Amino acid sequence: DGPLKVTDQRFPRPISRAFVAAAGHLQIPANPDFNGETQEGAGLYQVTQFPDGPRRGERCSAAAAYLHPALTRPNLTVLTHTRAERLLLDGKRATGLLIRRRGRRISLSARREVLVCGGAFGSPQLLLLSGIGPEAELRAHGLPVAHALEGVGRNLQDHLDYTISHRSLRRDTVGLNPRGLMRLAKAGLHWRKTGEGLFASPMAEGGAFLRSRPEEERPDLQLHFVIGIVDQHMRKLHLADGFSAHVCVLRPKSRGAVGLTSANPATPPRIDPAFLSAPEDLACLMRGARLTELLK
Repeated sequence: DGPLKVTDQRFPRPISRAFVAAAGHLQIPANPDFNGETQEGAGLYQVTQFPDGPRRGERCSAAAAYLHPALTRPNLTVLTHTRAERLLLDGKRATGLLIRRRGRRISLSARREVLVCGGAFGSPQLLLLSGIGPEAELRAHGLPVAHALEGVGRNLQDHLDYTISHRSLRRDTVGLNPRGLMRLAKAGLHWRKTGEGLFASPMAEGGAFLRSRPEEERPDLQLHFVIGIVDQHMRKLHLADGFSAHVCVLRPKSRGAVGLTSANPATPPRIDPAFLSAPEDLACLMRGARLTELLK
């Protein structure tokens, strides 16, 4: 009942319900609400969608829920197509921001505080560009050291997953072949009229939270059951109809780092997730993969 609309799926595919039923045959309990009292089990994911009104069936994003209603406030200005280049500092105190907008550099001053919300990659990059971070990293790129802080860019954690995919002749899966594209075209028209059907699907309709070993105190694996063949998060496309299951390590032990490739703010940061640097992550991932293979 808050600004971010959270609802149950209205039109899950039968194959997604079959996934939940298959989990039951492996003694994995059904769970109708992963955000309820217990997370463990298999079920259908909830979605953040507008449940009714003119935007019925559309995604209710954080921007749609919180930002768009606030755009008319006199105390809010949103600048798009703008790059934050570095923080402005008075000693070790942030006083503003240097931005590049439409080819011009502009200094913005803060009367109270500066909040850095650039995410796991953008925040450390901006801090480093501002001279805040490991001294050796800053000096390697010719940046003056404003505040030596070894933890900036360290302790990067990400969820590595392994995808199991299978072709299928079922009509409730998705493919990019002529027959599948025709179904998608019809589904798109249906969704535009009603907000219902395949285009209202999160695609990853089913899932589960599992313990890879009985001795684990809480789930350390998450599954996403997708009604299409997903390879490298759609970077590699497949024509065949089919389905996939992502096996994800929830609490990886591996730790990576974010750094600079250049002192130029327009250059992407250096990202090293150091996946599988902790042997425990591979062991957990393989236990999850073997268990998920049984669900097919």
